[in-house]
Amino acid sequence: PEILAETWQNAAGNALSTLSELVSVADGIACIRVGHPAVRYELTRMKSRIIAVLNEQLGSGSVRFVRFLSA
Repeated sequence: PEILAETWQNAAGNALSTLSELVSVADGIACIRVGHPAVRYELTRMKSRIIAVLNEQLGSGSVRFVRFLSA
């Protein structure tokens, strides 16, 4: 859990990482819990950056897709 939290903070930035949570990374899918539509919108706009940072932190090819979950 600590590794996912730290990785998520690096990927989403300080402000957005406190309003969302990287729940899991499995089978190339990063599942992110989001509680507010505005946060979901901002994260959707950052999707390619998020995938790049997660792959840099977790290993190349670890994440291919991002799935947003309602809190």
